[in-house]
Amino acid sequence: MNITDRRRVLQLGAGALVGMAGCTGDTDNQNGDRPNGQSDSDEDGVPDSQDAYPNDSRFSKQVLSKSNTWEIEEDRWRYFGFSLRGEGKLYYDFIVREGPEIDVILMDESEYTHFESQSRYNYYTKFSQLNSAGGTVEQVLPAGSYYIIFDNSEAGEASPPTDFNNSVATVEFDIEVGSS
Repeated sequence: MNITDRRRVLQLGAGALVGMAGCTGDTDNQNGDRPNGQSDSDEDGVPDSQDAYPNDSRFSKQVLSKSNTWEIEEDRWRYFGFSLRGEGKLYYDFIVREGPEIDVILMDESEYTHFESQSRYNYYTKFSQLNSAGGTVEQVLPAGSYYIIFDNSEAGEASPPTDFNNSVATVEFDIEVGSS
């Protein structure tokens, strides 16, 4: 191999290195795009198109998602039960459109029987809204089985009026529970 051939090989090698600069193979680029074109903004391994929480790497699946309006009779309550195998995210927003203020209470499944029998019960204060006409809660929950209760009875802080009329609470709400 003469000197001219060696220079040509070196030039081609240097050109190939310059052409590859910035390429890192199978890793994400700065925009969070995978080589197959699917975006994963939170880099949790779940493509954004399949991720219910594309901006939070701790959560990717929806366990519960409801939007509704309930009419809750006086001395009654309505609830949702759900379970989390691992850490989860609870979000709810509600407003009483008509009627008395209510309690929205989150408790363990084991406490629900105490609530139902109107005896003493434990609940999660930072996940609950007592004696309220509306509010929003967004918190992370540990693994477990839970009930979220929309209460128009005397079991919590709020109490319907004692005017011998059926004081119905019309409650509009959105609730979402996510998990990993």
